[in-house]
Amino acid sequence: MIASLLLFLLQGAALPNEAEVRAQAWLLHQTPPSAEALRAQWHRAADPAARALLAKSIARGLPAAPVLSEITLDLAQRVLAETASNPQPAAPGEGADQAAFGEGAEQAALRECLAVVTATPPLVDITRLLLARAWSEESCIDSLVRWQVLPESADDPLATALASALQRGWLPAPDQPDLFLGLLRGHAELRVRLLEAQLGTPLDPGLQSAVAELDFGDWTPFAQRALEAVQLDSDWSLPGAVRRLWRDLVLVDFAPGRAQLLQEVFLRHYPWLPPQEVDAIWPQADPAGQRRAMVLLSQMAPAWGYDHLLRYALDPQTAVETRAALIGALLRGGGPEAPQDLRHLLAPSSPRALLRALLNGLRWNLPADLEDDLVALLPRLRTEEAVIAVELLVRICSKETRLQWLSKLAPLPAAARRQILLTAWYSHQEEEQVALFEQLALSARPQDRELGRIGLQAAWDQERVAEFFAAQLELAEERAQVVQLEQLRELRSDAALDVLLRWLGSEAGWQHPQASSYASLLVEEESAEATFLRWWGLGDSLPLAQRDWAASNLAPTHASARAHLLARFPEVSSRTQGMFLSRMEAGSGPADYPFWLEVLRNPDLDDYVRRLAAHLLHRNLPHTGAECLEALQSLRQRSQDAGAAAETMVIWSVLLRGLAVHAHGEILQAAQELVDARPQEDAWQLRRTWMVGLLEREPQDQLHDALAEVRSALTDPQLGELDPLSRPQPQEQTAHAGASALWMQLLNRAEWSEAQDREFAAWLHAGGAAHHPDLLHLLHAALPPSAALTRAGAEDILRATEAPSSFRRPRELPSHPARPLHLQTRSADFFLEVRARFDRGELDALGAALAAARKRWPGDRRSHLWSGWAALAEQHWAEATLAFANARHLSGVQPYPTLEPRLGQHCVAALESGDLTSLQEFLEHEAQAAALLRGRTVNGLFAQLAALVKE
Repeated sequence: MIASLLLFLLQGAALPNEAEVRAQAWLLHQTPPSAEALRAQWHRAADPAARALLAKSIARGLPAAPVLSEITLDLAQRVLAETASNPQPAAPGEGADQAAFGEGAEQAALRECLAVVTATPPLVDITRLLLARAWSEESCIDSLVRWQVLPESADDPLATALASALQRGWLPAPDQPDLFLGLLRGHAELRVRLLEAQLGTPLDPGLQSAVAELDFGDWTPFAQRALEAVQLDSDWSLPGAVRRLWRDLVLVDFAPGRAQLLQEVFLRHYPWLPPQEVDAIWPQADPAGQRRAMVLLSQMAPAWGYDHLLRYALDPQTAVETRAALIGALLRGGGPEAPQDLRHLLAPSSPRALLRALLNGLRWNLPADLEDDLVALLPRLRTEEAVIAVELLVRICSKETRLQWLSKLAPLPAAARRQILLTAWYSHQEEEQVALFEQLALSARPQDRELGRIGLQAAWDQERVAEFFAAQLELAEERAQVVQLEQLRELRSDAALDVLLRWLGSEAGWQHPQASSYASLLVEEESAEATFLRWWGLGDSLPLAQRDWAASNLAPTHASARAHLLARFPEVSSRTQGMFLSRMEAGSGPADYPFWLEVLRNPDLDDYVRRLAAHLLHRNLPHTGAECLEALQSLRQRSQDAGAAAETMVIWSVLLRGLAVHAHGEILQAAQELVDARPQEDAWQLRRTWMVGLLEREPQDQLHDALAEVRSALTDPQLGELDPLSRPQPQEQTAHAGASALWMQLLNRAEWSEAQDREFAAWLHAGGAAHHPDLLHLLHAALPPSAALTRAGAEDILRATEAPSSFRRPRELPSHPARPLHLQTRSADFFLEVRARFDRGELDALGAALAAARKRWPGDRRSHLWSGWAALAEQHWAEATLAFANARHLSGVQPYPTLEPRLGQHCVAALESGDLTSLQEFLEHEAQAAALLRGRTVNGLFAQLAALVKE
């Protein structure tokens, strides 16, 4: 079993003579010999390995040669005779002809030939015999399918193999209409498998008329409906097809898997089903059929089948999971009567799944008279359901009760506390709540303080919140001040920063035990300079750690601060050393450069600090030219020490890459010489680092050098061929990793000039099969569009030298017609396509598709949001207003989920009235609204609004 599995995995892998095959195939591709010469060479080849080499070379280099049919037939006859005498695969290593576990060279060659050869009657017959003997089933099936050969009977091994392939998702290519129709007309099992695989994939337009003429009167009900479903997915107009599909889904007990396939099709098309058809079929169904219908109705707009859904939602005989799904559907789309019809299920005796579905659904459909029911239920609920119940209660209870609930949130998880508190505030913005937030913010318990701060941030602007905590900071004793400082830090606002700076600048602030900790957070703030100047003026009376942070802030502009950092550098932590270096870069001069060099050369310092020094040196070229040359000399000396090789590569590669980007003249030349002088064992790693840096230069003047490096890689004899049966050597792994990074950089390069493209393509073609196949494959994948000739040349080489099953060979993927927007299977795909069309300004077809989406996904706010933007673009004010209102209703009460519908409502009001004042105020108040509006005003849409958010 293991040998067979390995054989399967290795099909198409490179064989030991792969390099010779590629070379011969490329030679035949360039200078095709006559058919007589090829026949003569074939008959002279007595050795199996020689025959295999020639056959594979012709199959790759001359796949359309007529002589290939004769050679393939001869090979097939030999393999057929071999399988007859030795049906079991041989063990590894039994003879020189074994190319892989159990497969000889001629068998491997036959697989390649079958993949490209043109069919002849003898070839078809012998391939059927090979399939019957289970030789390389995949190769035989692929060839017979490509030749459009159909099974002769239900017992034909090809029928069994095709059924298995269809089950795995294989489909006839669009250019094989006869094969598709033949399978449909064939025996029942193949027909059903084909239709199952085709569902959800539109038919090729060339098949439409032929399929429409099929007589399927004697087909099974599933096959009939599946064919019509395929036609529906191809966007055909079939009167009554959706009705017939609905009828059979309700009345016919299909196998579960097949029923699911048809249900997915029906849900894509049901918006075109007249509502009266739902009730027309229902009385004809038995209880099982009605239950199937109920499941379908729960996934549609619930208003269509509300009575039926409600009956099953209340039926204790229905599965709990199904009832929960129905309850969710009813509450999201069933109208105001749904909560009243379901409220008696809010009882301790109801299963937990039902209670959770009820509570979640009530978030979108919450009547005001449910308070008593929720209060009575609350003591019996587990934590997850209790959190939702309290969230609902604070929306509908009285002001006094709401405050009581908000004051008792401490035992709940942090996320739940935040959710409930913000829900209460955004539902009812009351002064009493603000007073409670202030009280909580001053509590002795950390969880209460966090809750109070969150509430105040929701209720006030950032300046008012910061001043509140500033006042508390002034009133607090020294020990208690830490609490208010923590609150200010968690605000993370400019106003809070100003408060902290004022406090640190005061005598109480700089003398506080936590002053150093807070000062370290403010080192990079420009607004902190005045505060740190006051500190610096205190001289030696300031604690040493605080002097360090003050000096760090002042280092770009004050020489005394820089001198302090240099003196303190050896004594502080690595993190602090990094801060010192970063602050010293601004305002640096010749006196700093030698220090950076010494940091880079000091092996006792942390790697993080040394890398920062390397960045400083190359970023400040040309001023640091002398120091960079000294650094390169140190690197050359150190690279000769084998024990320091790893340290050298990790630390110094940062400098080399930076020099590749920034250096010129003598420094660039010195760095290039150092890279070229590296030992072979790690040359690729350093060359990769160097080339990536060269490719980042501005202006991009190093593409010629990069292409030279590509040439070097493609012809590097050190790489050789990788043996698929053995683990690659470390240098091979390094080479391929380095080459991959290099090719990916090429992908993002500037436009190739026409001359560069032509020159490189000619060189590439001249080398042909001599290029390393892995690297050639990576190059083909990474080339930019401007390198059209080079890309075509790489593709030509790979097609002529790689086996048909090789992963390196460029694939020609079949093209299927794009699925119409309203037939998108998944909501995520549908709305992604809607956004793409909206961004392109293609609004013509969106109206009907979005109308269907609102029926298909009534509880999905995206269908209403995009309807609002589309209506707004068409200046249909009433439609846009309604759509954004529905989207806001489905978005809850929290500020972020409701941001887009609120923005849409402001946009409608602004465009309809012509007054942009209210919209401007909204954009100033909501920090993320401008970015959101910028994304909706693309491609010339809403020109007036785009001017408000122009970057």
